Amino acid sequence: CLSMRESEVRKKIIDTAARLFHGQGYNATGINQIIAEAKVAKRSLYQHFESKTDLLIAYLDQFQDNWYATIHVYLADMENPNERVLALFDFRIFYQEKHLFPGCPFSKINAEVGFDQERINLRVQQGKNVFKEFILNLVKDAVHKEMLNDQEFADMIFLIIEGALISTSIYKSTDDLKNGKLLVAKFL
Repeated sequence: CLSMRESEVRKKIIDTAARLFHGQGYNATGINQIIAEAKVAKRSLYQHFESKTDLLIAYLDQFQDNWYATIHVYLADMENPNERVLALFDFRIFYQEKHLFPGCPFSKINAEVGFDQERINLRVQQGKNVFKEFILNLVKDAVHKEMLNDQEFADMIFLIIEGALISTSIYKSTDDLKNGKLLVAKFL
């Protein structure tokens, strides 16, 4: 069990790494830069993380936990299941605009590390699978046209959002997320 101080140091390291990974990329960020900017001793970093990969995994875990906690709060007051499906797009639009169009950290990391880092690739896949399951659970409660079953409808939404997130980070615009929402609304 981590003491309060150790927990604060761990958080400081992850937060610094997150800012640097987001701002300049995973490959361009060195352990020494993280140590310097977090103002921690090298020993402290390695007490919490055996490697840069471990630190990246912790960052992705923290991002995912925070993202789902936030979206659950965002959707909590919505009783209409169809509105909840469409609100997923609203949340993505809000998040992208608030954070200046970062795209998806999982997709960015995957593009940056390539296929040679299996542990990272597996973590990215796991993150995407959690999102697919989240969408499927939203869709199961919604009433949608019979053209697609729940899984197909969830897959379609996932693909629209994933493509729109890439577009969002390229064009610095949420137009494709808004268009995706309009397309999905036609199925509800």
